[in-house]
Amino acid sequence: MEITRARTLVAVGVVCLVLAFPLTGWVAERWPQWLSLPWPLSALLTAAGLAALGLARLVRQYTHGKRPQLDPLRAASVAAYAKSCSLVGAALTGAYMAVVARAIVEWSSPPFHLRALLAGIAVLACAWLCAAGQIGQMWCRVPPTETP
Repeated sequence: MEITRARTLVAVGVVCLVLAFPLTGWVAERWPQWLSLPWPLSALLTAAGLAALGLARLVRQYTHGKRPQLDPLRAASVAAYAKSCSLVGAALTGAYMAVVARAIVEWSSPPFHLRALLAGIAVLACAWLCAAGQIGQMWCRVPPTETP
């Protein structure tokens, strides 16, 4: 499995931003309370990124010969988890950037001030998840084998 390209992550984020921005406008007109983000969301995304790095660290130790008892199937599962973290992080970064943009557009309404702050924190947490997934993918790479 190859590491996800930065171009792919940017494309996913931009597509989600473009699709989510009109949707946030529609939601803001009908049900503005739905744009409120729960504060534990950012903590959960940060924890998911830390989990990706922690699991990938075990695989990195395995590839460097420091942990020979690791199951190769588990290592592959960790690599897939790291890849999904990077893609989900990119998608959510775009989606929450749309919420930030909608809150800026609707800035005259005071409830949107808090929504902009919470969405901005969520954008940072999503970017962290994406970065942790990318680092995890790099740590899960198997060094090339030498053939005689």
